Amino acid sequence: MYVLGELINLEPEIRRAKKRGRHEIVRLPIPWYQRAPLGLLSGTTVHVAILEDPVSDVNGEVLDSGGESTESSASVSSVPILPSLSADTCQQSSSDGQQKKRPRIGDIVVSVVNPMRHVFRVQVKRQEQQGALHEVFKKIHDLFNKHRINIALAETVTTDCRKSHDVTLVCEFLNQVDEATIEETKLELENLLGDGSLQEESEPLVVWQRPLKNIVFSRLGVIRAGWVCDCDWYSQIEPRIDASNSVELKSKVRLTRSINSRGDLGGRFDCRGFDCSRVVVYSDQANRVARFVLPKPNAFTVQIEHADIPGALEILTNSLKEEKLNLLSTLIRRGGAGHGNATLVAVCEPSSVQKIGVELLTQNLTEALRRVKDAAMYRIGDPRVSFGKLPANILTLRHPEDRIIQVPKRLREAVKSIRDEIPSSFIPAFISRRFAGSGYRAKKIARIVHRTLKKHKFAPIEARPDPLDDNPTTFDQVEARLWASDLGIVLVINQENIESMSGNLAHEAGFLQGQDKPVVFLVEQSLAKKNVIERNLSNIQGHVVLTFADGDSAYDPDNPNSIYQVLSAWLRNVRRRLRDKKHRT
Repeated sequence: MYVLGELINLEPEIRRAKKRGRHEIVRLPIPWYQRAPLGLLSGTTVHVAILEDPVSDVNGEVLDSGGESTESSASVSSVPILPSLSADTCQQSSSDGQQKKRPRIGDIVVSVVNPMRHVFRVQVKRQEQQGALHEVFKKIHDLFNKHRINIALAETVTTDCRKSHDVTLVCEFLNQVDEATIEETKLELENLLGDGSLQEESEPLVVWQRPLKNIVFSRLGVIRAGWVCDCDWYSQIEPRIDASNSVELKSKVRLTRSINSRGDLGGRFDCRGFDCSRVVVYSDQANRVARFVLPKPNAFTVQIEHADIPGALEILTNSLKEEKLNLLSTLIRRGGAGHGNATLVAVCEPSSVQKIGVELLTQNLTEALRRVKDAAMYRIGDPRVSFGKLPANILTLRHPEDRIIQVPKRLREAVKSIRDEIPSSFIPAFISRRFAGSGYRAKKIARIVHRTLKKHKFAPIEARPDPLDDNPTTFDQVEARLWASDLGIVLVINQENIESMSGNLAHEAGFLQGQDKPVVFLVEQSLAKKNVIERNLSNIQGHVVLTFADGDSAYDPDNPNSIYQVLSAWLRNVRRRLRDKKHRT
């Protein structure tokens, strides 16, 4: 089973990487609907491999790449054989003086299973009963120890109204094995799981997946919020793009030195005729891999809604064929279409390298569809054309009513710096209070608030003015701390010669509330009796206001009306709310 998607545009990521001069930061996006079935949660370590596509000579024989075999991991870490960097040829000289074509770049593969190992999948169904799964593992234990076989993934589920239990195991050989060992292991597995002692309802299925061939690059990466990071994949492709697009590569010396210093196979394959800034992604559920296919230039996605009746697809595919389009992937779905309709989603490659505008392309396809005899009876809608979705639009699932608020670009570094200084087990809490005219008592209350927060594993954050700087605190400094915080505490106490409540405190509280962050007004009891909050915040209702005792009673941690007791109860409740919210998302 394959989970398909649309064309993805990587141009913004590539431009950002080149601007910084670090090609290794080009990330690969995996859409949420393809990432979820593969279990690629954030923090997952994955294998990233680049394949080469062997090209044929005039006799139809597949030519090798001029290098060593890729069956072992040693081939990936060996010193590269650099091809000619001129753009007018993509050939290499063989030992007999004839020219060999270089292999073209193939797919990019991402998997939690090492693609350079022999992998097999075991599927067996058992009668649902206590201990059924344990019996399966018990039977194969000795065999797996003998051949050093590791169970990489296991999926089991009760099915058929609790009558059966389906078991699927993805296993890998930790050592290199030959064909005889593979066949021997397969027969032993089938005999062990098919001897009838466990009342199986179907014969066991053992499917082998041999190591991927023609691997020219393999490295570990990590999944971070839907992105494949730290795998340095683009630096392996970028040299061939430069060599393909210029007759004289000015940076030939620099390029050769950089490839040799990395020890990778970055220049072995030919990228001409491929658009390395766009990818078609699909997940192969059977083999547990995500594949990135590089299309030819000017590829696009077309969506056509049509009547869900026999013959409609023949008309649609014939129209695309007449436009000289090659289909990389097609998906027929009923989701999102009207009653009695379906939608064709196809990623197409034009035969011409000349770029065509969206409006002209849509017009040509529309006219082609309308020329088809009796097309009206099929209710074929106008095609919608896209030259690639941005990764930000496919990385996460968004509810139609959600409004996503992101940290402004100008503040991202400051916010990250603030949060990096906070221990991972602590929750950042912004303290909003007046600094001007603060006397000894006000500072003492602030210290108690700090100690209370730290005791409950909250990190206090303040936009404190620098005492050595005459300039006032800028709003960017305050805003960055507001963005970095997960909750807010507005401290309203008696001050010397100044108002206890100010516009700054109201603004900071509103900023946090607008982001749906918990906010509490911690007010001294004497001020609460004067309705300070109500008078300064107009007629807005629903604020959380907590009062603490006046005088020395506010400092006594055993007093039920002290700052410590009142704030602690609220913090415990907030921690539960934040934890529940995190689990829901």
